Amino acid sequence: MAKAEKTFTSSLRVKIMFPVVLILIIASIIALPYLYISRYKALLNERINVAKEITEAAEGVLNYYNSLYEKGELSKEEAMYLAGEVISRMKYDDGYNYIFGYNMDNTVAIPFQDRKRGEFLDVQDPKGRWVQRTLRDIAKTKGEGFYEYIWLNSATNKLETKYSYVKYFKPFDWWFGTGVYVDSLKAIVRAAFVRHAIIFSVVIVLIGIVIFLLVDKLIVQRLGKINDLIQKVESGNLSDSGNLSDLGIASKAMSKDEIDSVFENVRKIIGRQSELLKEATKPKR
Repeated sequence: MAKAEKTFTSSLRVKIMFPVVLILIIASIIALPYLYISRYKALLNERINVAKEITEAAEGVLNYYNSLYEKGELSKEEAMYLAGEVISRMKYDDGYNYIFGYNMDNTVAIPFQDRKRGEFLDVQDPKGRWVQRTLRDIAKTKGEGFYEYIWLNSATNKLETKYSYVKYFKPFDWWFGTGVYVDSLKAIVRAAFVRHAIIFSVVIVLIGIVIFLLVDKLIVQRLGKINDLIQKVESGNLSDSGNLSDLGIASKAMSKDEIDSVFENVRKIIGRQSELLKEATKPKR
């Protein structure tokens, strides 16, 4: 009898817990990639906004030197040269990142990395994308905009994905801007993804344990007692039909649920059968 009850409750636990655990796992599989993508996009937007702000700061320098030219305090050539010199020193990210600037023929106007003023650049990245001509076209046709390509990262000395923001400066007929490297962001997000995966795993285990204990106490053990009661009837034992306290009902003041109702109905049926059996086995006078 005990073995049958154990088999019944074990099977019931598996049937109840399996879909619960499956749902938790599926939810995690869906949620974790979403968190990864959301975090990456948030960090990327932050870096892109930095590029935009720095480009706008460089535009302020250009406007200043252009105003000196318009006032007649500098020649146009002097204003362009001094603006280029000042902006070329506006480095950030520990001095590794920079602002670039070109004439419309793609010759360097603002020196950067090891590129000298007047040097012609029209480079394709490893994916075949034209870097300078595309950035120039964005600045010229739209006035400003972003572009993604692969470029040498001075900090790592590696070719990495770069998002650049460029603007057109009409008084000097220049296009200029700066970019941010995003490969490091992927490493940051991957580390966060691993941390979140560990946290989710722990949470799933804890939730699973709590659900298991609740299901075991509130459902499985009580149904097991009902099953045990039915097994007794099958074996011909009608002497002990049990009571609601067997199902964990500590007080009559506590409300009964469906399992209590089932148990009570089974108990009543057994009670009636027991009475009928007693009547049938009474010696006749």
